[in-house]
Amino acid sequence: MTPNEPTAPVPAAAPPAPPGGGVTVSWKALSIVLVVVLVGLGAVVAVVALSGGDDEAEAEELTLEPVSSTGDNPFSPSVGTDQSNVTPPTGSGGTFPADSVGLYGGTLNFSQCNAQQLVTFLQQNPDKGRAWAGVQGIRFEDIATYVSELTPVILRSDTYVTNHGFANGRATTIPAVLQAGTAVLVDKYGAPRTKCYCGNPLTPPTTYSSPRYRGPQWAGFNPGSITIIQQTTVIIEVFTLVDPTTGESFTRPAGSDGGSDQPSGQTPTPTPPQTQAPQTQPPETQPGPTPEERAIAKVQDAASACYPFPAPIEDSNEPPNIFTSPGDSTYFVLTANGTTVSGNFQEFIWHVDRATLAFTPQNNFAQVASDHCPGLN
Repeated sequence: MTPNEPTAPVPAAAPPAPPGGGVTVSWKALSIVLVVVLVGLGAVVAVVALSGGDDEAEAEELTLEPVSSTGDNPFSPSVGTDQSNVTPPTGSGGTFPADSVGLYGGTLNFSQCNAQQLVTFLQQNPDKGRAWAGVQGIRFEDIATYVSELTPVILRSDTYVTNHGFANGRATTIPAVLQAGTAVLVDKYGAPRTKCYCGNPLTPPTTYSSPRYRGPQWAGFNPGSITIIQQTTVIIEVFTLVDPTTGESFTRPAGSDGGSDQPSGQTPTPTPPQTQAPQTQPPETQPGPTPEERAIAKVQDAASACYPFPAPIEDSNEPPNIFTSPGDSTYFVLTANGTTVSGNFQEFIWHVDRATLAFTPQNNFAQVASDHCPGLN
């Protein structure tokens, strides 16, 4: 990988754009409130809020997670094996498209993640399974299908992600840097979606201007060498991986477990980092915003129109994120999430019709928000 000189401890590139022309937005002062008011024997009034917090120092704290560590509040027992002593390639600092040759590594004909073991655990522990599915923007019933489409790889460089643990019946949010050698499952757009050593779901990171790091620093850790992975906007059919031990490359079909690997017989030439929008996005000369951009604007307008909901309003510790991810040709998924001051993780998930921008709630938070705000329908 060719160097992409950072200007901040974490490369000051834009956060990875979600697939399908998706847009990621951090929004500070936007509130959708969840309030539970008990009346009589159990009448419930629920109101939902998302807003930016004032604790900027805490919001910019990144947790360092060495290989073979579960981190805080793991979702499951280990369903994978990390690889020690992986030396990141020269010039690994910066933002790289997820289909870059040699971005990920692995071992020929061997999977370092047991996807079926993860599925079985989540199905047998539905509280964790539902929280895991919620982070991924899918239904609990679709976990097996979703995981079957993921591909096991290892990170070749220290990589910045948003990690999610499980505590008090909810998913938590942990901005984290995973050490090179960490085994992950990536989706068909090349985005890391699961940390195999603990089963935690992963989502794209938020870029901070002045990050601080907590946790054990491994030998060779350098904030200027942190990689940010940018999801592609097209489906990756085959990944080109590099064995960190031999330096030889091989191919792995997406969704396979190593049994269909094919050696390439050569050491790949790294692809230079990409810091601009993917070429498949509409050119700037094309008029009008994308459906994803219009949907995000719709959420912002609706929340402003409905604010304030009945008190008390529970603020967030950090600016919530709004991002989109692909569904199919007729809809995409819009997700808004954040952590409240009491430590609860709030996530709102809708399916959005591409043609009409109609919102269909996919979880309870989104349902309450839509019920209380006509603009979210």
